[in-house]
Amino acid sequence: MITPPGSPPPPSSGRDTLDVSQQTMTSRTETRTAAARKSRFNTLPTEVDSALWTVYRELENGTMLQKKVENLERDVSRLNQVVQMHKNETLAAGGVIRKLRAELETVRREAAERDADSDEKQRLEARNKELEQEVTDTRQQLETANKTLLEWKQQLSALIGDRAL
Repeated sequence: MITPPGSPPPPSSGRDTLDVSQQTMTSRTETRTAAARKSRFNTLPTEVDSALWTVYRELENGTMLQKKVENLERDVSRLNQVVQMHKNETLAAGGVIRKLRAELETVRREAAERDADSDEKQRLEARNKELEQEVTDTRQQLETANKTLLEWKQQLSALIGDRAL
């Protein structure tokens, strides 16, 4: 049987129990000496027994640490998946942003063309009004000229008619 260091060996008989109790009472910090009785089941020296106890503790810690490592690896895997999802979302958002920027540029270009068309339209409307005014003025001048011509014809015919008689 292996016992951890600092703990008394298991009793094997009533007399051994007294010896162990006395030894425990005197000092727990003393190391075992050759005078202390050993269990007949304990065939290993105290240093080896202590080393084995340490190895067992480390093995127990090793399994706990292995479970912790497995948990951490699982967490790392999950976090890597989350990071990958965020990267994919970022790439998708970047594509959407590029598409929206292209659309915005198209809308701006169309707006600039409309503004240019609007300016051209205003210029043409102003020119059209000028030409309409010229046409109106020219018609009035033509009417005036026709009236004058008609008056001259009447006067000329009156002059010719008076002479012919």
